Amino acid sequence: MHYCNIADRGDPAEARISRLVEDVRKKKIEYDFVVHVGDIVHCQTGHAPRVMHECKEEWKHALGHVKKLFPDKPFLFTPGNHDWYGGDSWQGGGPCIREHYIPFIEKELGAPLNGLPFFTFRFRDAFFVFLNHLGMETGLDVECRRMLEKAVAHADADPEIARVFMVSHPQLWNVDYFRFNENAAFLETVMKAKKFDAYFSGHVHMNSLTARKNDYGTALRQVCVAGTWPPVNEGPGRYRAVPTLQLNPPPSKRIFSGFPADVASYAVVTSSREEVRVRFEAVGGGVLAEYVWSGPYEVRESVPAAPRFDNSMPHKIRKASLGYFALFVDRFLGGAPAPRVKVNGVDVGELRRNHSAFHTNWGGFSIELPPGILRRENRVEIFNASGERFLVRDLAIMAEDEDGSEHFTPVYQKMISFGDWRTFFMGFGLVHQGVGILHSDVAVNASEEIIQTVPQHSGSVSFALDFK
Repeated sequence: MHYCNIADRGDPAEARISRLVEDVRKKKIEYDFVVHVGDIVHCQTGHAPRVMHECKEEWKHALGHVKKLFPDKPFLFTPGNHDWYGGDSWQGGGPCIREHYIPFIEKELGAPLNGLPFFTFRFRDAFFVFLNHLGMETGLDVECRRMLEKAVAHADADPEIARVFMVSHPQLWNVDYFRFNENAAFLETVMKAKKFDAYFSGHVHMNSLTARKNDYGTALRQVCVAGTWPPVNEGPGRYRAVPTLQLNPPPSKRIFSGFPADVASYAVVTSSREEVRVRFEAVGGGVLAEYVWSGPYEVRESVPAAPRFDNSMPHKIRKASLGYFALFVDRFLGGAPAPRVKVNGVDVGELRRNHSAFHTNWGGFSIELPPGILRRENRVEIFNASGERFLVRDLAIMAEDEDGSEHFTPVYQKMISFGDWRTFFMGFGLVHQGVGILHSDVAVNASEEIIQTVPQHSGSVSFALDFK
């Protein structure tokens, strides 16, 4: 069995996904069907969902376009959060799901969905479970949970089924975002699945492969695919490519993270009774990485991953910046002095008071640095004169060499918390129809060992950012 696993199209999408298909054809990749992990449409303008008639037109256009690109192969996808946008509501896309998604999938499958936006199918000795996405945390609706429980029991009891693959838009656990707890509600059932092989997702626009142990001591593998809409970090105070601190909420373990994460890409999955191969392909480029597993306990690297960042000291620095991402808990402190930063004893500026999102593909901030102050070993200090409560992560120095190449120090391996992070309330709430208002917190998304707590009124913290 061979299939292409692709992710978020973004907006506008046509040119990007067309380039992906052209890349597949040029590389002469064989596949039996296509799996898309959600966000087939965008249905958003600025910070608001689009009105319903615009969403319906977008659905018609998107589905017509993908079938022009994949006319002879089944195209199967799971709803993403953008697929549920519409009618001036973040979860108002039900009419589009009923009028467009369900009939499309029924035609591709050749079987009825009975009005439900989730399904299963069998392909040779593999069993696929496509799950609905509705809500970012415990947004698993009752019908979908029941289907998942029945599907897992069926697969475990059928000796002809060798592997179970699950597909959904958000993650079971989260290693890149800080905003949402994701669909952790699936875990209770997935942990009991004896033949569970891998869970494929998108949503975070980052490539990764992580694992944790299930109730039987075998590996739960989670594969995230960046898709054709990688992070675009633009605008004042932003910089393009950023190293990020991988959060690894317990007990998950990031197995591989050394390959380019924010590159437009897709995965080619090959499965047999003997092994599974997942190959990440860059659109317009080569193989980013390939991973293989044959038993329940292992994942091995088949094609060495390309390094993402150059951590060496530049020969001659032309320009430089300190990258970071901060989240401030307190509001209305505009008149108070913001936290200031020194690098090698030189005051370089202040941290931007960000009260908005705190996840990796939202981007990062930066402070310009005088090139002459940088050395191979650099001491960074943050001074919190106003005694504010805030988190800061993804700290790294970027320096551009005279030849234009970018060099990064390794990212500081701690998230710094000024004040007790256990008391921080992160107002990133979404509303789920069955659960109510959902909020995120620090504890679910980051393991305690990576959090460096600094007393709120202590004044400062100091750490090293060194080139290799």
